[in-house]
Amino acid sequence: MTGLVYNGETQTGVVLPENALFTLTGNTAKNAGEYTATASLLSKRNYVWSDGTSDDKRIEWSIARASVTPPAAVTGLVYNGETQTGVVLPENALFTLTGNTAKNAGEYTATASLLSKQNYVWADGTSDDKRIAWSIARASVTPPAAVTGLVYNGETQTGVVLPENALFTLTGNTAKNAGKYTATASLVSKQNYVWADGTSDDKQIAWSIAKAVLSDITVLMESFAQGKTPATPALSANPDHAAVRFYYSTRNLNSGGTLWSAEKGKTLSVGVHYIYAELDESENYLAYTTAPTSFVVYTLATGERIRISETKHGYVQAPPSAMPGTAVPVAAEPDKGYVLGFAARHG
Repeated sequence: MTGLVYNGETQTGVVLPENALFTLTGNTAKNAGEYTATASLLSKRNYVWSDGTSDDKRIEWSIARASVTPPAAVTGLVYNGETQTGVVLPENALFTLTGNTAKNAGEYTATASLLSKQNYVWADGTSDDKRIAWSIARASVTPPAAVTGLVYNGETQTGVVLPENALFTLTGNTAKNAGKYTATASLVSKQNYVWADGTSDDKQIAWSIAKAVLSDITVLMESFAQGKTPATPALSANPDHAAVRFYYSTRNLNSGGTLWSAEKGKTLSVGVHYIYAELDESENYLAYTTAPTSFVVYTLATGERIRISETKHGYVQAPPSAMPGTAVPVAAEPDKGYVLGFAARHG
């Protein structure tokens, strides 16, 4: 019988007919291979083969190896933190697989081995182990972007945010002072992750904190007597200890003034003057010019006494309750708004 293929069962290569006049041996087998059956006449005295002989007949027959299709690689695998199968072993497979699973991204080779090289053969006619290349691609990660619009506020700020469950780490992404900074993003695993642009080197992300604009800073200046050493002007605040210059003027403006000094203050005429400050740009704040603040230069002659009342920004008048001829010492209280003018001497 021809065309026999291994099927795991015992097969008959030469069939013994019903009521045969000969016997058969060696005519069945299970495994694939080449076989020889022997036919012997029941009685060599009474029977002869059709060719006139009576010697035993030898009949060649065979069982061919079953053909097996080799497995193919799974494509499109991407790292996901789990063990993945790159070459699948089918149910009731006629071969075994090794090296067909992995967790990390990379290039791999699986080996397929026939269960029996005697009984099975690959579809290409070979029986040697098959090597199947497969791979797990690195997972793509979008690099972080810088936060924009940050302005100095005295607190530590984050210029590049680390998302929850991020696949990268961040350094250099926080700062307190105004300035330009560079954060560094590093993939958690360069073996398993890749930036969206296909690279895996650390990413440098530029970010910045802008200088803040100052506000509500005023000049503190006391009034003083003409010719005397003037009060020293000060600022209500100078949070960054910026360099500061004071300017004075007879105009209620914060520009065009004369640079202040104590010596120049002694030469000021009696009356209302204005002083403002210019603060240089500092580490955390932009340059700033204050609004003008008024102060008074008043006269104070030896032994002079004038009448005074709580009149704001006007000439001195006697209090309504003052008795005629009552005199009070000269005084200057600019925090109450007194502006001392000229008054007659009283004795």
